[in-house]
Amino acid sequence: MSALEQKKQRIAERIKEDPYEGHQMLRTLVNRQVKNKQFDTAVELLYSGASTLFDMNETASAGDLAQYIMDTYTKAGFETTPAHKARAIEVLAMFPKEESTRKQYVHDLIAWSKKSTPSGDEDVQDAVANAFVKWEEPEKAESHFVLGNSQSPLSYGHMLYQWYTGAETKTDAGVFAGRAVINYLLAENLNGAKTALSEFSKLLSEKGQETMQKASIDDVSVSVFPNHPLVNFFWLLLVAASREAQPSFLNLKETYAEQLKAMPGWQEASEKIGEKYFHIKPAFSQGNLLSGLMNSFFGLNTSAPAGLE
Repeated sequence: MSALEQKKQRIAERIKEDPYEGHQMLRTLVNRQVKNKQFDTAVELLYSGASTLFDMNETASAGDLAQYIMDTYTKAGFETTPAHKARAIEVLAMFPKEESTRKQYVHDLIAWSKKSTPSGDEDVQDAVANAFVKWEEPEKAESHFVLGNSQSPLSYGHMLYQWYTGAETKTDAGVFAGRAVINYLLAENLNGAKTALSEFSKLLSEKGQETMQKASIDDVSVSVFPNHPLVNFFWLLLVAASREAQPSFLNLKETYAEQLKAMPGWQEASEKIGEKYFHIKPAFSQGNLLSGLMNSFFGLNTSAPAGLE
């Protein structure tokens, strides 16, 4: 057994005997490792201690050690390598919904991941999104799915279907499926929108046993649900966006105007989608003018994808 494994074993034993004393002993040991710039060893010790404390349901102490891991990542200047990401994501997955320190851990994890890209590492964003799903906070998961990796659209579509089936008030399934379509379109990720909507439609047909028909429009296969006109609208919207077909977009908005009243945030989103995909300049209303001035003064980024409210 290596010296590191022996230390981890002694710490685990001490934590199990007395969680508070074991926690303090581990912090003292890790402080020395960090001072001597033995960052990898420090992280391994912290991970081992946090795992033991989470298993014992000592979540506050475990959360403290988890945050120390991210502090060490930052101090060491760790890059977002697969190994470093995997370890940090494993810690994230240990947090239960009830532990309040998870919020700071998520903040620190994303801040660290921005070393690779200003919007944060895609794998980290995907992991954070899935963590919010586990914590039953779907709205908070949405923006992270949009910034996530190639698997995120599938997970986003699946989450939205679960959200739809768990809703107390039944409504057109498109009210939920459309959230992913709108958010991905605003992020200029047409493929992500198609993937998320395909996953939602598949689940709606297979698990929800909703009647689904397949139609082909300009050689593009779309799903048609007689009982969910908004799902049909978003399929047709994606076809129009892929063709940059402005007349089709305007016709769709008019045809589905009544149903779209149930879609939160659609009016503002439609203006941005019209501008991005159909070359329609938004009406320059007084509200837009005020918004533009505020964005100029405060440096707000209106193009960043976010969950619809």
